[in-house]
Amino acid sequence: MPSSVDDQVLDFYATLFDLIFSEPFRGRISELRRLKPVIRQVEAAADAASSSLTRFFLNQKLSEATVEEILRGFAAIGELLELENIANPNVTTEEIVENVLSRLPCPQTVQQTHGPVYRLALYTVVQVLMLVGPVMAEWQKLNFSSTFELPGRVVNKLNEISNQIDAQGKSGQAGADESYELQYRDYLLQRFHRVEAGTVRMTTNLDVDLRELFVMPRVVVQELSQDEDGAEADASASLMNLAAARRLYGERNNHDEMLQQRTKGEEPEEKLPPTALEQVKCSDRNVIVGLPGAGKSTFFEWLQVKLASVEEKFILGDQQAIPLLLRVRQLDLQNLPRGAALIEKATASKDRADLMPDGWIERQMQAGRVLFMLDGLDETEPELWDKYLIPWLFDLLKRYPKCHYLISSRPVGYPPGLLHQQKFIECNLLDFNESQIQEYTRHWCTAIRLARNESEAEARREGEGDGNRIVENFQDHPYIRNLARNPLMLSAICLVNYFEGGSLPEDRALLYRLCVEGLLHNWDQRRGIHSEFGFDEKLRTCREVALAMQAEDRAEYDAVQVQEIFATVLGDSERAVRLLEHIRYRTGLLLERRPGIFGFAHLTFQEYLAARAVHEGNRLGVDKEQLVQEHDDGRWKEVIALYSGLATTPAVRDLIEQLITQADTESLSEVLTEAYLSGGSELAQDKDLRRRVLERVASAPGSFETALLNRFPLEEVAPIANSLAGCIRSNIRLSESHKFLSLNSTIVNINFLLEKLQTWQNKNPFQLSEIIHLLHKYAPDEILAEMAKITDLYISVGPAFRNSQVYYSQAEIAFIGLLYRDFAKRQVAEGFAAVFRIVISVLCNSENLSWSTLHAFESLRGRGLTELSTLQNPETNQEFALLARKLATHLKSVKMEKEPIPIRERAIKALNNWANLLEGVKPQEKTSRKSASVKTQTNKPKPRKR
Repeated sequence: MPSSVDDQVLDFYATLFDLIFSEPFRGRISELRRLKPVIRQVEAAADAASSSLTRFFLNQKLSEATVEEILRGFAAIGELLELENIANPNVTTEEIVENVLSRLPCPQTVQQTHGPVYRLALYTVVQVLMLVGPVMAEWQKLNFSSTFELPGRVVNKLNEISNQIDAQGKSGQAGADESYELQYRDYLLQRFHRVEAGTVRMTTNLDVDLRELFVMPRVVVQELSQDEDGAEADASASLMNLAAARRLYGERNNHDEMLQQRTKGEEPEEKLPPTALEQVKCSDRNVIVGLPGAGKSTFFEWLQVKLASVEEKFILGDQQAIPLLLRVRQLDLQNLPRGAALIEKATASKDRADLMPDGWIERQMQAGRVLFMLDGLDETEPELWDKYLIPWLFDLLKRYPKCHYLISSRPVGYPPGLLHQQKFIECNLLDFNESQIQEYTRHWCTAIRLARNESEAEARREGEGDGNRIVENFQDHPYIRNLARNPLMLSAICLVNYFEGGSLPEDRALLYRLCVEGLLHNWDQRRGIHSEFGFDEKLRTCREVALAMQAEDRAEYDAVQVQEIFATVLGDSERAVRLLEHIRYRTGLLLERRPGIFGFAHLTFQEYLAARAVHEGNRLGVDKEQLVQEHDDGRWKEVIALYSGLATTPAVRDLIEQLITQADTESLSEVLTEAYLSGGSELAQDKDLRRRVLERVASAPGSFETALLNRFPLEEVAPIANSLAGCIRSNIRLSESHKFLSLNSTIVNINFLLEKLQTWQNKNPFQLSEIIHLLHKYAPDEILAEMAKITDLYISVGPAFRNSQVYYSQAEIAFIGLLYRDFAKRQVAEGFAAVFRIVISVLCNSENLSWSTLHAFESLRGRGLTELSTLQNPETNQEFALLARKLATHLKSVKMEKEPIPIRERAIKALNNWANLLEGVKPQEKTSRKSASVKTQTNKPKPRKR
């Protein structure tokens, strides 16, 4: 008489695991004391793995004899499979099952009555082996370390899945419907809890746990517009230029910072938009609309697993909801599923549908227990959409009105209000905010480390650090920050850091390549969506569109212009029309922002494709020489950096050599720095070129955005910056070397600056202002005392910057330097007082002052007010108090070319406050006395009216 089902399955797995895992391990471990714990781990994994197959057999109500016959058919599996097979990430479960079935066909006696059961049981066995196999292979590489915790973790995971399913009902004891439901949940949980980490490229050969990776998105309910003419008005609006697009990035970043404050508790939590899950729970019919890669499919897949496992409670029809997820891209629109075919499509298995009790899914849907999820409503041809898909959906809504429905679509495939009459709530899926970006990068890095079989404690600790570093690297780069709002693009950012060996922002060309190729081709290819257009055709056409838009200073193009370029590149106007339709509905790279108006999903993609067009050749004839000549044109700044990340080393070297010889411009230091750092490691080996790049950047006008020299090693930059401070050759701005020294006090060479000061009469106002500012900010008191003797220095002409600020004397520059001294390290002493006396006297006699100088006065309130009030003696204090009041009076009538109105008043107030402190009266005391006086007056009884 055959043993019980459970005993037979336990014996089967014990033999199988011993053959595949223990037997090979025995030959590698000579010491018995080390071997026994390994064997025990394998046995524990075998016991845990058996639960799923036992549950499956019991749910099918198979006799012990039938189970024995099925397992006899599986007996040779251990001889067909080796550890290398089941640990190979390039091989799928389905491929191994098909291979085994071809060599171990179902026994004829079983085939007649239980053919589907045999195949599904084999799938269950292989699925578990492929979960355990990679862990055992990794353990073997580590020489079976006793500290390796992954085997135990796999056992725990298998037991956890088993417990989650068992908690919903006792296998083999429930009715047919409940038994099948448990089997269905079991399959969903084991089959769909892992996702591929690659996303934007074809594969990374690494699956991660979806529940580890997932970050909950938020949604906002669409407001239906009553203005029928809104779209027409929008379509006729002028096309956005590049400057407007860049401002849009800045506005979005500012909005994100405001939202981030709200998520940190500075505003009540209820003011935040609802999460996608909250929206699904509060409305029984929802449409979630989002751009490609916004996380629609990931949310659906996460929700499916969480509902299947009951980790997320969602009660429908008085019981836990049953998830039913269909993907439009996987449906035959001319043969759309109903009844059991719904299960076949949801599980991608006809065998599972065949085992379903007759009418099971219809009964659950009629009872309102099913959450019906339809992912990708837009993922079909428009003519099939109207003819087949929408009527089928409407029929389901009519047949099963108690069901809950959740549908996703891209904006381009979903006309607003389409399902409004069917009582659907239409929601927009929001971009990630800063908090979600941070959370996702930490989750992603942790999930990768766990998938690579690191210990859990280490994976979580190091994964959090990895994620934080990824965000820190691109935090100051507005383009990448904006790109990171999209989860698909954010995963590409993580990929660049983890799989491609890159770092951001230097390797952003690589990042954009992954994103562009993912959106244009790979994303659809991985989802099984194909078209008549190959990747090269789509890339060439979009590349030319991007360059044309960049050359014309456009961030948007109308459809006619896009189609004309397509036709020119393809040499076929009819195919150009079809390609535009494909781009419109499928790629997610070139979006129809409003009717007839196209723009790239991100400005970064337009600039990347334009750079690629310059590198690979283009119909407009734009080449690197044109980029160099027009480097100060905002159209080409980022294009030059991206070109440098794409082109060959000789081509980049030539571009950099040309940039070095260019005359000063506002952008030269930034463009040269970005081009050099994007050019790759080979360029960095050329020490002479590197030195000349640093010298040219240091002597060029400084960047508004960031201290560019800080991106190079301090010890390498310090001598160059000190030697070139005070050598600026133009009147655009002070030099990058001056900016660098202003931010790095520890490396300022005071003696070097003093040597340059000896010939101050021979320097122009711009060169002199760099030296004066640095010395007055950093020089010790004794040097200030010597400088105070050169009174002509302070009355000499100040710098008048082109299209910017005018300083009327070098005293203004000195004053700004003095105010920004570190008073904690440099006390106010005789030298400081002597210089300050001269500077204020010069300013009191100046007819004109810069508004920046007044701003420095105003900053007295926050910097050094107390320190500047503790001079040597009462006589000096009184002298400076008189000077301060004199200067305050002078400021009332002094002329300024540009005057932000509040600054003059605040500067006057700051000077009077300083004078009060010098005289021993604190401003707040004076204010208090004045307030008391006012209060006394206001408390007097008012005279009666007669």
